[in-house]
Amino acid sequence: MKPGKPTALYYIALLPPEDIRQEVTALKEHAAEAFHSSKALNSPPHITLIPPFRIEISREAELLERVHACRRPWVSFPVVLDGFGHFSNEVIYVNVCLNPALNAFRAELMACLDPDMVTETARTRPFRPHMTVAFRDLTPDGFLAAWQYYGNVNYSRDFSAFPPVVLRHTGRIWSVIGPPAEPQSGES
Repeated sequence: MKPGKPTALYYIALLPPEDIRQEVTALKEHAAEAFHSSKALNSPPHITLIPPFRIEISREAELLERVHACRRPWVSFPVVLDGFGHFSNEVIYVNVCLNPALNAFRAELMACLDPDMVTETARTRPFRPHMTVAFRDLTPDGFLAAWQYYGNVNYSRDFSAFPPVVLRHTGRIWSVIGPPAEPQSGES
C-alpha cells in the first residue's frame, strides 16, 4: 500500500440462507443479553473464508471483480452446522462440519485474489470454519456461563452454500458490499 492512500478493512465470507441468519442472530442476541457479549452482533452470521485484510479503497472494485470471477461458474455444495464449539475461553461459535468442498473453494478463492490483498498469516493459518456467537467482550466468567449454556444446546442445520460475499468495516460494523449473496440468474 502506498502511504497516505485511504484504506479499509475487508473480509470474504459465505452467508447462510436468511432463515439460518435469523436463527444465529437470535443466538448472538441471547449471548448479548445473558452473557454481556454483543460484539458478534457487529457482523451478519457468516463463515469467514478470507479473514480481515486492509487494502486501498481505490482497489475495492478490483476486489469485487476478482471475487465475482471466482464465483463463476458457481457450483453449490452442502454446508452442515452441528452444535457449538469454542476457541480457548474467548470465542463461542456454531460448529461448521469439515467439508472438502468448502476447503477446496476457499483455496480457489485465495488463488483468485492478488497476493498483496491477503496477508501471509491468512494464507498459512489453519482454516477452522465456524459462525461466531460470542467473542472479544466475553469475560472469563461470562465464557464459563455461556459455554455451560451453549454446550448443552442442540443446534443442527444444513444448507447449500451461496456464492461468497465481500464485507467492509464501516468503522462500527461490517456490511456486505457485494457481490449479491444469493445466486443471480445464470448462477446455480
